[in-house]
Amino acid sequence: MNLADEEMGLAERQPLLPKKTAQDEVVDVGGIDIVQFNSAIYYADEREITMKVDIIRVGTMKGRAAVKYSTKDASAKGFEQYEPASGRVVFEEGENTKTIEIPVLDDGIWTATKEFKVCLTDQQNCTLGLYLHQCRVKILNAEKFPSDQFVDDLEKGEDGLKAINDWDLFFEYFQLNYYSSDLQWQTVLVIVLDQMVAVMLFITLWVGVYLVDTVFAKGGSSSQRLLLEDRTQTAALVAAWFVLPHVVTCAWEALKVHIDIVGVSREYLQMSMMRQSLDYTSESRNKMSSGDLNVAITIGAEAVAKGYVAALNLSGTFGRILAIVVFICIFQRDRLAIGSAVFTVLALVVFICFRVESARSTQEAVEKRLMLVDTLVEESSNKHRLFSDYNKRGVMADMFANAAGRFSKARIPDTLVHLTGQYVTRFLCGVVIFNYIVRKTSLVLDGHCSLGIFLATISIFSTYLVDNMINLNDQMMLIVDAFVPLKEFTNFLNFKLELEALKKANRDRRRRTTVYSDQVHLTPRAGRSNDYDSIPIMTKDMSFQHSKGHTVLQGVNIELGQGDIAAVVGSAGSGKATLVQLLANVLTPTTGTVFVPSHLRTLHVSHDPMLMHTSMLQNLALGLPDPGKISEEGRQRIISILEMLNLTEVIEIINTEAGKADVFDEDAEPDAEAEIKFRTNADGNWENTISHSVKVKVHLARALIANPEVMVIDRTLQGLDDEEAKKLLAIIFKHVEEKGLCLPEKGRAARRPRTVVFSTEDPAHAALADTILEVHAKDHSVSQKRLRSSSQKAKVSTKGSVGCFPR
Repeated sequence: MNLADEEMGLAERQPLLPKKTAQDEVVDVGGIDIVQFNSAIYYADEREITMKVDIIRVGTMKGRAAVKYSTKDASAKGFEQYEPASGRVVFEEGENTKTIEIPVLDDGIWTATKEFKVCLTDQQNCTLGLYLHQCRVKILNAEKFPSDQFVDDLEKGEDGLKAINDWDLFFEYFQLNYYSSDLQWQTVLVIVLDQMVAVMLFITLWVGVYLVDTVFAKGGSSSQRLLLEDRTQTAALVAAWFVLPHVVTCAWEALKVHIDIVGVSREYLQMSMMRQSLDYTSESRNKMSSGDLNVAITIGAEAVAKGYVAALNLSGTFGRILAIVVFICIFQRDRLAIGSAVFTVLALVVFICFRVESARSTQEAVEKRLMLVDTLVEESSNKHRLFSDYNKRGVMADMFANAAGRFSKARIPDTLVHLTGQYVTRFLCGVVIFNYIVRKTSLVLDGHCSLGIFLATISIFSTYLVDNMINLNDQMMLIVDAFVPLKEFTNFLNFKLELEALKKANRDRRRRTTVYSDQVHLTPRAGRSNDYDSIPIMTKDMSFQHSKGHTVLQGVNIELGQGDIAAVVGSAGSGKATLVQLLANVLTPTTGTVFVPSHLRTLHVSHDPMLMHTSMLQNLALGLPDPGKISEEGRQRIISILEMLNLTEVIEIINTEAGKADVFDEDAEPDAEAEIKFRTNADGNWENTISHSVKVKVHLARALIANPEVMVIDRTLQGLDDEEAKKLLAIIFKHVEEKGLCLPEKGRAARRPRTVVFSTEDPAHAALADTILEVHAKDHSVSQKRLRSSSQKAKVSTKGSVGCFPR
């Protein structure tokens, strides 16, 4: 049987139904077998009914063993994206795999990629895997943003996106935000209670008429309508109304601030954008600059969120306008007043609708100019050394001044569009008032028209109606202002993600790992306790092409044993970096497969050292299960590895930082989850004080501390002098020999082998490896040359220069 063949398969395992019976009792006699998940991460499509998660047992397979499992919320929430599950699994003697099922829920609406955890606890007659005692399950979204209504348009690319009607797009976003941001009751509360303001406006208008026509009117009939015994007392009572609405309105507005619909809506878009961008394919990442991401998250999300709130506020504005019209209809049954009010409202709505396109175009111009300003700021900050070395600092300053000037000019027509709406409303209401006064003055003087109604009508058109119409214009403009960033979000949030390819590769690797482990366990092997360690790392007919069709690798077939050290060599531009990234799962093959046993953690160590703006200790602990909660034992292991690398200055930095706050926001509530704590300022900033060679060593030390089973190093040692590079290689080889650096000797036999693949341009470095993988640019092939067999491996001596200090 060909174990690498994709067509080979076994009957799918039946899901485990955990029912505890008397037969499930496990006698714990101190079993040394390891029980863990067979992958650090799983991928589930939300339209799948269940997600299958495998728990494996590695070791002697003697006796019975058991563990408990349970799900834990992360960004995905139980009963929303999945159904929480828990139970107990029992491994019979010789049994190596159990499968549990976790129901996955389809909410029917777009959501960014979310995930939850599955944890193993309460082991019996076994030990839990050091790293894979917990795993994460990513739930892949099946819908388009903001809904599937625009699927056909989005498939046409930019032209299809432009063709989408802005109002239709906003309406679909409104529904999505309503359901996805947990804003249902807040939205309904705002719509309902905003009508309270309309009711108070109606009462205020009535009070104005009552004061003039009743309280201050002379005659017996008016005295009969007094609320109290005399006019003075009634006037005092009515006057209290002009205080009460402000108290109620202030309390309501304060409540809306605490509800913070803008903040919740903004945060939803920001988090969605961040989650999606982290899962982009390399092609999608190339389409979106960091400037695009910054503008979208900071400015675009705010504009779209305000558009959502503006749509809610329209209900309150229309309610107040309706209150005004109803008041006129009840107290001034005059065609002129009623017609003037209706005409003013309809005329302004038509004006706003005709102005949408011009408002949109001016906003697009502002966005374009702003993007250039943001790009120049980013470039000048991140690449200051380049512009300084080539004496182009003045050029950059001039370019920024030019971009800032064009941004200011673009703001002028955009500001005028908003200003015009306000004054057109005032002008329109002014014309209505002029016409009303001219035509009604004689009727008031002749006593055919109530003075109170006359004055109230003028007050309505000059104050209440004009204010609400201006507010209507402002809210409509906020919605229009959301159109451009909303289309940008629609574009960005529908970029292609790498998750589908990763899901396919993950499931293929899990299946192959299961198939291989089942077969090797059918074949007794004397003296072997961990048959999982014999599963090879391999590629089969692997090819890779860039998006433009340029072939880099063609039909690559290689096989590495666990515990091997492999050197990737080849001429410049031959495809060494591509091969390394394919083996590290950074890139996905165009055709063929890359197989790394699913239970092995693979770490890609990039060519350029990347350090975060956090404490040195958190930089080094990034690959640990709990980087924010480092035990004293873990800290001592980190120090020991740094001493091996002769990084005394880094140890001094760690000691200096001890006790200093690393929290990004000192006022933030502590998170139950361990998190990376970024610094907010340059206080104690070591990033600009250490040399490049030290950064390279820290970059490598972080990988050694993470202790992956498979480490893929992409020219990281390039640029170091030969002696320094050989010392680092010796330490890397010791990591392979010891199955992890500075770990207790007692557990060494139970640890998985460590495999290292490194690319190099130095033949002397390559000669130290067990296997050489040579990439040939001419025919895009890879040849494999075995320098040492497993029994003949010559380990690099580390005496004197390499070794862990006492713990």
